[in-house]
Amino acid sequence: MRYSNNCRFGQTWLVAIIVLFTSLAFRTYAAVGDAEPGLDPNVGATVLCTAVQPDGKILIGGFFGVVDGASRPFIARLNADGSLDAGFNPGANNNVYTIAVQPDGKILMGGLFDAVGGVTRRHIARVNADGSLDTGFSPETDLPVHTINVLPDGKILLSGIFLDSSRWNASGGCIPMAPLTIRSAPR
Repeated sequence: MRYSNNCRFGQTWLVAIIVLFTSLAFRTYAAVGDAEPGLDPNVGATVLCTAVQPDGKILIGGFFGVVDGASRPFIARLNADGSLDAGFNPGANNNVYTIAVQPDGKILMGGLFDAVGGVTRRHIARVNADGSLDTGFSPETDLPVHTINVLPDGKILLSGIFLDSSRWNASGGCIPMAPLTIRSAPR
């Protein structure tokens, strides 16, 4: 039995699509890089998360201890021009994986830490806009927080590998959530 090779048309389109996506990816990256050519905060290790505040300041969190030559353990804030905001230093004691800014300007952070500013905060904390710890917010989780989302109603949704899944209201109180059941679609 003889087979014809009619795959060339399909292969051509596949190559064209790959070239198009590669081209778009490089253009997008270049456009982002071109937006702030002087932005180099001189972080000596890994930045895992960022959040931009309404005033244009940039929050960074990750595996670092020094930013632009100054001690900034695991979380820092940069001015819009990329320079270090010297007045902001919450001081987490371990990795920060996620940062979210609430509408009131307070900053939520989650990660592997168990203290912020020398005060016990297990894996989630909130700081005021100046970087001082919000002492009225003190929930905790059993394991690290990987993402934080602020819902339109002010509630806080956390994700991570927890032994118990929870949703937090704006004051730090826990609202239990029903376990999720994921079912595959029928075949």
